[in-house]
Amino acid sequence: MIEEILLLYCSDYSVARFGKRRKEFPPLGVLYLAAACEEKGIKVVIKDLATMNSVPSYKVIGLSIGSSYIYPAFKKRINEIRAQCEILLVGGQHSTLYPKETLIDLNADYVLIGEGELSLRAIISAWYAVKLKDKCIQRI
Repeated sequence: MIEEILLLYCSDYSVARFGKRRKEFPPLGVLYLAAACEEKGIKVVIKDLATMNSVPSYKVIGLSIGSSYIYPAFKKRINEIRAQCEILLVGGQHSTLYPKETLIDLNADYVLIGEGELSLRAIISAWYAVKLKDKCIQRI
């Protein structure tokens, strides 16, 4: 079993109401994913890509792309991210709306469509057992 996975989100402070820096809310989607994984014994590290100078190496890295507005931040650093993992999972609202484009643009192994808590756990658990070949999993 995988010892630890990295889940990345990207906060954005540039769009602010009335031209002021806004306080970013916690990444609730990523926190739900982490709780679902930890419930099954999969340890999770959560990091904000916007605050990272470099991406650490993990066997599995998951990207949570909360909107199309944030997508370019991930795309800009995808080569660096991809080089640091064996398995790249992508999910979030953007990936749900544009799964094929996300899969191709980000060179992902898997795109999670819709709510990813169960799919993420299933993919990680099954990776070693059956070496899943499907590239797009919809609500396992």
